[in-house]
Amino acid sequence: MFERHKEFKEAIGSFILAFSELEYGLGIICSFTEFNLLRREQVLPNCLGLTLENKKKLITEYIYRYEPDIKPIWEKIRIEIDFLNTQRRFIAHGIERVYINDSIRAKVKSGSQMEEKLLTLSDLHEWTERLHTLNSGENGIIGSFYIDFVRRSVNRWNGFVTDEYKIIYLVVP
Repeated sequence: MFERHKEFKEAIGSFILAFSELEYGLGIICSFTEFNLLRREQVLPNCLGLTLENKKKLITEYIYRYEPDIKPIWEKIRIEIDFLNTQRRFIAHGIERVYINDSIRAKVKSGSQMEEKLLTLSDLHEWTERLHTLNSGENGIIGSFYIDFVRRSVNRWNGFVTDEYKIIYLVVP
């Protein structure tokens, strides 16, 4: 009985940690939307403090304006973030207590009503795996998407500044 309770808590913790990595990664990416990259470290705390919606909005506006060729990749990432954030709302805000049976009942406010969902260990494991893929899989927010976004941001900056202010980076295979 207690082992099942522990499994749920571990699965919930794993999901929340992976989602935290996602939000932190988005904050880092947001800091590279700052035109003056010499100020990036100064704006980083503000970027990390943005809500998830504001992080997505800032990145979206930047991509649409300056990097439209990566828009399709970003749209896929955004759709996945939205799905997983919906699940996060139930996990982080809707669980009254962890039951010992095969599912957890979670309720969150949706408009003027309550929305209820039964969460299973299988659901939690699947969503956590999706978060890991979103974070560091193909086009990962803290992986290849991040690297490409930063490269583009630095190249954009370098195109506007004199040699003494250019940022030199090394891409290692």
